[in-house]
Order: sequence, then structure tokens, then C-alpha cells
Amino acid sequence: MERELDVRGKPCPQPVLETKRALAELDEGVLTVRLDNDMSAKNVAQAAAAGGHEVVTETEGSELLVRIRKQAGAETEVPEVAPTALTGGVPTTTAVAIFSDGMGRGNPELGKILVKSYLFALSEAAQVPDFLLLANHGVFLALEGAETLESLRTLEDRGTQIRVCGTCLDYLGVKDKLAVGQVSNMYDIAEALAHAGKVVSL
Repeated sequence: MERELDVRGKPCPQPVLETKRALAELDEGVLTVRLDNDMSAKNVAQAAAAGGHEVVTETEGSELLVRIRKQAGAETEVPEVAPTALTGGVPTTTAVAIFSDGMGRGNPELGKILVKSYLFALSEAAQVPDFLLLANHGVFLALEGAETLESLRTLEDRGTQIRVCGTCLDYLGVKDKLAVGQVSNMYDIAEALAHAGKVVSL
């Protein structure tokens, strides 16, 4: 069975969510997702691959086609990329969300010094967070030349999953400068926040 899903022009995270629903309705066969945005295509392909499906991305003129082959008996949905860690039914993951390149609303330069110090302290803590979520101007903390890179790399080496908003990178024109972390989407970020037992937001 073959089916086509047209999500051209739809903002994040709609392409991923609609792909998830379409795969759930498909017993087996190929789902072709038609997109007009490179970042959305990457998000859809990554989410489908995480569900164990075969994925091929092609270019057709100015559009992108993500072809997803689902085998009979495969998962009916694209799994949540940020699964809940459970102990007795209680979420135990920790997520830190940073949506600015500074801390607080006072002096901007002081804010940048504070967020740099915070990330260093976080990287040296006895227990690091499971997820570090960067969106809006928070993505600047993970770019080439950022003074926070060493701390972020230490966090990643110690097991923290760093998710960086792809829509933000694209909008700000800096997606080619990402130096650490994984390009993500708002669906993944929302899932990580929803399933965390503890959330720290800056």
C-alpha cells in the first residue's frame, strides 16, 4: 500500500505529528511525506527512523520527499523521542530548558556571564540533567565560537542529550554553525518537558 502526505507550508511540529498519525493508520507499505523545508524533512526522517522504519529522502524540484517504508507488525506510531524513565511509575528524568543566551532580565552582558557560569556549574555537578533543551536565542549557546561550548560538550560526554530547536536555527540563519547537540523540533522538546520528573527553565 502506498500513501502520500502533503505537509508543505506547515510549521513545526505539525509535519512530525501528522506523519506519526499517518503511520499509525498504515498497516504496511510506503508513506511518502511531501515537504518544502529542509529542516522539517530532517525532523520527519529522524522521527521515522527512530521508530525503526526504513527512510529515504529524495529531492523533486524545489520539494523534498521523505519515503517511509513500514513493515507489517512494526510499531504503529513514531515513538516519543524523549521516553520517560520510570521508577515505580514516577518520572525520574530531568530537563533544563534555556530559551535565551543570557540569564535573567537585567543587564544583558551580566546575563551572558551568568548563563556561562551556570552551564559550567551544571557540567561539573555530581548529577547532570538528562536533557538540555535550547530554543529561541538559547541556540546561540551551542554555536561555533560560543563561550559555553566546552561546558555543553562536557554535559554531552556525561550523558546529557542536548536538543536544539531546528526552527530557531533556521529562522536565525545559523543552522550551519551548530557545534554541539542534536537538531530537534518542538514536538521533541514538548515531549521531553512533558515527561520529565523535574524541569528547570531559564
